[in-house]
Amino acid sequence: MIKKIDIAGIQLDNYTVREMILKLEKELEENTFCTIGEISMKNILLAKEDERVREAIDSLRYTIIVENGILETAGQVTFQRKREIEGNEFFFQFMKYLERSEKKIFLLGETEERMQMVLDILLEDYPKIKVVGMEATENCSVDWDAIINEINTASADVLIGLLPSPMQEYFLLDYRDKISASLWYGMEMGKFTGKRKGLRGKIQRVIRKKKLEKMVQSD
Repeated sequence: MIKKIDIAGIQLDNYTVREMILKLEKELEENTFCTIGEISMKNILLAKEDERVREAIDSLRYTIIVENGILETAGQVTFQRKREIEGNEFFFQFMKYLERSEKKIFLLGETEERMQMVLDILLEDYPKIKVVGMEATENCSVDWDAIINEINTASADVLIGLLPSPMQEYFLLDYRDKISASLWYGMEMGKFTGKRKGLRGKIQRVIRKKKLEKMVQSD
């Protein structure tokens, strides 16, 4: 299985869940700032039009592919990776690791309502997980430094970003040097809101896959 794939000029990791978890355990033990981000077809399509989104993706230490359409377009689908991606295995295993290792987590999202929903889900599925704080950007629309100060004051090990694109990518580019956490995990809200499921989600994935294939063919 190829560990790195090129899709429309963007280099993405294709490690198994176990391989990625082992890499992140080592990164957290070394206590150096590490960035990981979930990558969907939407992210790649947006990166084609927005250079800053492209820059943010390129700056990530590790990428987590969350849609099989990416591997299908690259011709790198395997049974194991297909199963892992469809089952959100990385997210589940990484959350278990954070709970087991008692890492402190800070949640950053767009609205208080969504952050409370995420918190409730995490505490239900991982009752011993340590969430030391959360903040919604709707409360700090101007003073982003106040958010950074709150994150750093909480002494979080892991900062989980749940902002919509391209806000998430812009935030990482502009403030990564000010974050004291050991790890940034840029995550999609879809796994919490259920937007990936159902007929509408399926249609959107088909449309994006066709756009992605066309983009790859034109490069």
